Amino acid sequence: MRDSYIVSRLRPHIAEFVAACMSYLPYFSYLPGSQIPSTAATQSQTNQYQPKDKLHPSETFLFLSALTNHLFSQPPLAQASLTPLLLPRLSEEWKAWVGKVDEVVNRQGGMFGSDTVRTWEDHKGPDGSHIMREIRDMWVTKVGWLVGRMRQHAMEEEL
Repeated sequence: MRDSYIVSRLRPHIAEFVAACMSYLPYFSYLPGSQIPSTAATQSQTNQYQPKDKLHPSETFLFLSALTNHLFSQPPLAQASLTPLLLPRLSEEWKAWVGKVDEVVNRQGGMFGSDTVRTWEDHKGPDGSHIMREIRDMWVTKVGWLVGRMRQHAMEEEL
């Protein structure tokens, strides 16, 4: 079959999947201004509530990890259609998650259990994903010390 035919058949399902992902993201988001969609038509924007202070980074990690792994486990044609629609937002969500962990640990004096942090560290992002390598490097730089990982300096990387 021709790829264009397959993509045309996938398009409605891809659109539905992306819409579902985008509707769930606010529930797990640390991005500023990200709000849970209102279910009541009469509820104003000011009454919307996103309990970001009650959201645990582990919950966000699990959601982002599952969504990212699902995206990169798709067949090539589906992945090529999904990636431009989801990866930019996922990248921003991952960066916000790292920022939240950094804030809790390095600015607020909080701590996470060693098993939790090891799970985060052991997470293998999709191979070949430049964005996921960037997120990993950001994590190591900001909070890698939690598991004894430090960002190598440029001279050490060359050796």
